[in-house]
Amino acid sequence: ISSSFFIAFNSVDFCNKWIYSTPQEQPILTIPNFLFIWAISQAVITIWIAFFTTEGKIWDDEDDEEEEITVMPSQIFAILKDIFFNKNLLYYFAFVLLTGQVSNLTVSKSAYLTDELKFSRASVSQIRLLSTPANLVCSVLSGYFASGRPFTFFFWTTVISLVFASYSILVNIRYFPTDPVEQQSTFNLVHYATNEVVNQLADVFWFTTSNAVIYKIVDKRIAGIHITLLTSMTNWA
Repeated sequence: ISSSFFIAFNSVDFCNKWIYSTPQEQPILTIPNFLFIWAISQAVITIWIAFFTTEGKIWDDEDDEEEEITVMPSQIFAILKDIFFNKNLLYYFAFVLLTGQVSNLTVSKSAYLTDELKFSRASVSQIRLLSTPANLVCSVLSGYFASGRPFTFFFWTTVISLVFASYSILVNIRYFPTDPVEQQSTFNLVHYATNEVVNQLADVFWFTTSNAVIYKIVDKRIAGIHITLLTSMTNWA
């Protein structure tokens, strides 16, 4: 969501068309301004959580089904061994490495179209903003569908994402018109918008479902740090 708003308000064309009453040469958000606002927001939230909120259980001890696990120093190497030889983890990352790179190629699509082919940044920004509500809805839906059988749902989500990503790269980008007039034609705008929105929604489903899979295969003895590590590695892959 933050990147969608940044792309929109960092576009001079978008700001002149929808926000400024008179044409300007600078967008509302520049990279330094965006990073400053983001840093201040993170600092305020962190301070609020650290000093003005209290952590407490939302259930009674007698209703807690999982007992608190205490990890002793002597158990560290045994836990690491279990993690390294966890077949589910090996299968998961092998699958992500083999399939994730194709989807990641679509991330650079907008930059290629706007920088190399001079496609209107305002058009890209409008499409990104319009797809934001759908992204939120898909996040909730993917969490619901992945709650039961995340492994199966993750597999089919990945397959569908690969199909959409392949079409985006092999058709949409390859045959994207270079003429500015053709770029703004109704057919090209509808084709690009449909392709962009579908790929974004597929990525939302994929990311949410991957987290559901991680929660299933994580080592519960070090759940917090292990979830953070696996999520970071998934993003890197």
